Amino acid sequence: MALFQKYHLKDFSEYNKRVISWIKEHRYFSVRIGPPRLLLGISKWKRFNIYKNVLDKFIPLSDEFYIYDLNYDSDAVRPFHKHLLKDRSRYKIKFENNRWDKFDRLLYSPGFKRSITEIRGGIVGKCELDDSALRFIFKHCCDPIVIGNAGTSCGKNALNLAKNSEENGIFYLIIETLSSGLESITLVSNTNDILHIYDIASNSCKISRNYRNFHIEAYNSAEQQKAERI
Repeated sequence: MALFQKYHLKDFSEYNKRVISWIKEHRYFSVRIGPPRLLLGISKWKRFNIYKNVLDKFIPLSDEFYIYDLNYDSDAVRPFHKHLLKDRSRYKIKFENNRWDKFDRLLYSPGFKRSITEIRGGIVGKCELDDSALRFIFKHCCDPIVIGNAGTSCGKNALNLAKNSEENGIFYLIIETLSSGLESITLVSNTNDILHIYDIASNSCKISRNYRNFHIEAYNSAEQQKAERI
């Protein structure tokens, strides 16, 4: 059985309504860009494709990316000091040739070696809304999800910065600290724009078998049990 199925969230209308309601209230959602957390190792080739097809495509949409809660003096971060500019309690990233792969050790840490949370908190970029760019990006992502404890996984400082913005045509990208650091990204915006972005994601992202099993089928089962009690 294929890991990814040829269906999208729009095919699960009742479940999708529930997700949309949640996003409307909280103004953010996440998409997976890497394997589920049980697969702790991501090959260098796989990471290169995540950088090339997903993260690098956000750079033209943003003037600046900041790292929060950075362990600046750690061995993993020290080689990147020349690319990091301190800005109050955060650090601005100076890119080379608009590529993320040069910062691999800041982005990715196999869970069996160390947790990415030992290195950094969330990485935040303020991005211009571009439908065409997002469609391309989301075609290389999967499983639009809502995470109730995202303030923990991506860092409360990063999430609060993004959620305090009400600008139109702007969204914030947060590169998470879940598992290896390359499991998912979170997108935050005002209510109208985040619903628009989610509509693009739900029509473009692939859906994994695990996502169907754990989220959609669990929801359907709960709804069936609720109906039986009525």
